[in-house]
Amino acid sequence: MYGTAGHTGPPAEVEAAVRAAAAAEIMPRHRKLAAHEIIEKNGPHDLVTAADRLAEEHLTAALTELLPGSVVVGEESVHADPAVYDALDGDAPVWIVD
Repeated sequence: MYGTAGHTGPPAEVEAAVRAAAAAEIMPRHRKLAAHEIIEKNGPHDLVTAADRLAEEHLTAALTELLPGSVVVGEESVHADPAVYDALDGDAPVWIVD
């Protein structure tokens, strides 16, 4: 059972999804972002990059496929639409992506 004292690591499928998102969206852009791929969210010290948004989209697709009926509350999606927080009050399993 996940989350028990006997199982401290992520399930293999979740780990694979995180690794795939990093390989596809984050690593190719590491230190290679153009100015238009970096924007301010809430001020000059709160930035969001194309890699952030794309990795969250990648993870959202992968995680909801792994657990059908689940929802993702992600940092970038909440910034774009605060109503995403409403998923926390529902009955569906929720993934938190930051």
